Amino acid sequence: KEDWDTLKLAFLPHRDEGKQRVLLTIRIVEVAKHADPLTAPHLLAPSSGEESFELFSKKVFQYQARNEEISYSKYLEDVGRKLVARCGGLPLAIVVLGVLLSTKERTLSMWNKVFESVNWQLNEGPQQCMDIIALSYTDLPYYLQSCFLYFGLYPEDYEFSSEKLIRLWVAEGFIKQRGEETMEDTSEEYLEE
Repeated sequence: KEDWDTLKLAFLPHRDEGKQRVLLTIRIVEVAKHADPLTAPHLLAPSSGEESFELFSKKVFQYQARNEEISYSKYLEDVGRKLVARCGGLPLAIVVLGVLLSTKERTLSMWNKVFESVNWQLNEGPQQCMDIIALSYTDLPYYLQSCFLYFGLYPEDYEFSSEKLIRLWVAEGFIKQRGEETMEDTSEEYLEE
């Protein structure tokens, strides 16, 4: 609510301009009501089962050739639908899960492993999708977790060079020497991964 109170100052109409409209999209209903107490917020319904599974499928198969048809074995489709059902129709959760599985082998054992490791239940409120987002962190190899968390030191949308980031990772001791590779080369591979 405090963030909106700060932002709304930028939307005050100027004398020379016509009327403005602001479309606020947010998962927190209380903030929407605070932003405009006279207008009831329009609540979007969660995606249907088929829409959810279609979104999930697009994310799982996003890196394959465009002309290649998306196809599941019956068993993978069953596990995929169970995973999607746990997302409760929330697009962010579905996308995160689909992207996570796009990097995995498309085998029944691998997808079942993900299904069994997903012991989250989607909460209500601001923390609604945090469990599934945390899953993508915990799924990272241990050597990438510190590097990933390092991004949290920067404000959202902050731009920095990859060269500077790599030097900082090396200085922090996150990068271990691998064979004849320089630590900078290893860092670039980590960043790519």
